[in-house]
Amino acid sequence: MRKFLLGFLIAAAAGFGPGGPLRAAVPNVVTDIAPVHALVSQVMGDLGQPDLLVGQGYLPHDYQLRPSQARALEQADLVFWVGPALTPWLEQALGALDPTAGQVMLSQAEGSHQRLMRPGGAFDSTGAGAQTGTQAGAKAGAEAEQDPHMWLDPANAEVWLGVIAEELALADPENAASYRANAAAARAEIAQVTAQVKIRLKPLRQVPYLVYHDAFQHFEKAFGMNAVGAISGGDAAEPGLRRMVQMRDLARARNVRCLFTEPQIDAARLSEVFGGLDITLAALDPLGADLEPGPGLYPALILQIAEGMANCLSQPGK
Repeated sequence: MRKFLLGFLIAAAAGFGPGGPLRAAVPNVVTDIAPVHALVSQVMGDLGQPDLLVGQGYLPHDYQLRPSQARALEQADLVFWVGPALTPWLEQALGALDPTAGQVMLSQAEGSHQRLMRPGGAFDSTGAGAQTGTQAGAKAGAEAEQDPHMWLDPANAEVWLGVIAEELALADPENAASYRANAAAARAEIAQVTAQVKIRLKPLRQVPYLVYHDAFQHFEKAFGMNAVGAISGGDAAEPGLRRMVQMRDLARARNVRCLFTEPQIDAARLSEVFGGLDITLAALDPLGADLEPGPGLYPALILQIAEGMANCLSQPGK
């Protein structure tokens, strides 16, 4: 018996078990936000479950890590995140990790559509701030200028699925074929959802609307929607009364039908300013906080945003 145990331990150390080679461990994977977690979950499939740092209902920009999440980061083999423009606190945390841990900044993935942040107020008609395709490399070092909500462009999600699959395949070659097959299936599902959304929103592409915070530019450009301005200048910027009045005047001049807010925004102040107009306030969530985390979240999120826009923009004016 002792000889058997000794032989087993030697074989295990060499990567072999009694029945042949031991299975390689599936990598420990950590993700930043729920949409990225969904994409990684789709690629990993039944092989493993990634950890999610920013839980549902929390805002990613100034999130505070819990001790259990810090430990998960320390033990991670791979970390998939959008980038410091979305989660600046995570950049410092990643810098303290073991350098052998793979850190994949998806916002810099080759082929991703990048767009520059637009200042608050009225948007011009030239599409200022847009930056796509091969232009991405020229601004690779200007992460702070990027609009970080890149997951809302389904074309980016399809690119990221390929990146995720290849990184997992590199870390776990034994399951490389499964990761790539799962990514291909996920891309097909997203393509189908994108086609549905294009049909749903096509009749509404010229209808002007406002957003409280310019978080939906990537969705807007992907589907040709007509946002004409943002009230707030950024994630943490509280608009003053002067800006609010300017946007009310813009809404009146452009016959704006909808103002899209987000769940964390107190709509009472907006209702006071815009209450005299024929305008509907409707909440959209770029993170899908009310959706179940997991592989189904991403396609559900794109459909949810599209349906929220369509329900508001299709309402007839009074």
